[in-house]
Amino acid sequence: ARLGVDLLIFGGAKAGANCTEAIVMFDKSLARRIDNRLKQAGQVASKGRFLAAPFLGLLESKAWEDGAAHANLMARRLAAGVAANTPFVLAHPVEANAVFVRMPPEAHQRLNDLGWACYRFDDGSVRFVCSWATREEVVDEVIEAMRGL
Repeated sequence: ARLGVDLLIFGGAKAGANCTEAIVMFDKSLARRIDNRLKQAGQVASKGRFLAAPFLGLLESKAWEDGAAHANLMARRLAAGVAANTPFVLAHPVEANAVFVRMPPEAHQRLNDLGWACYRFDDGSVRFVCSWATREEVVDEVIEAMRGL
């Protein structure tokens, strides 16, 4: 594979579809017997075409690109707001729809107590993930909550 990727899983639910996933194989040698492997793993749904139809619509209309662009925009908005308005620093550059913020355990617990459920990693970073459905006002609300910690 030219990009160093042999296999890509495209999550339909994360793109705004139902509970479907598409497997994209860049290394064609991996495709050998994939149908059997999926069946053994319980990944072949009866009447799967009914699940695939909305997913295909997302791909053909390129609506998934709009959703992904929106998620990435909301992540950049969150990162900019955290950097400008809170005492916390970003743990990593924002390259997609996830924002990692360095946060002490006490601040993380207070944020969770306020209703903002977020996961804290062992390195002290807290993960925030934006989606196609993330609204600007929600991003602004979590920034405001972090400002008060």
